[in-house]
Amino acid sequence: MKIIRDPSNPRQVKEVVDQICRQFDNTGSAILAANTTSTIVQNPKVSSISKIILTPRSASAAQSMNSIWVNQVSNGSFTISHGSITTPRNLDYVIFGIG
Repeated sequence: MKIIRDPSNPRQVKEVVDQICRQFDNTGSAILAANTTSTIVQNPKVSSISKIILTPRSASAAQSMNSIWVNQVSNGSFTISHGSITTPRNLDYVIFGIG
């Protein structure tokens, strides 16, 4: 994270404010396909140190949450692992620790 070394320098202030604002644009949606056991979600804001929080968007997704987890996180994507399902499941996610 950048810091403001000179508060009278508008460029430094802008860079820090922009960096802070990017932290709030950190949500998305994913659809887990039927008859699969993993889903790769591409998002350029994900870094290898990001933490991903998943939220179900339907009753069927909520019933499956005990078998849905983030398996892998890397720069630009993360993988959601899940049990085999017969109908798609919609999830929302929040990224903490944006790269």
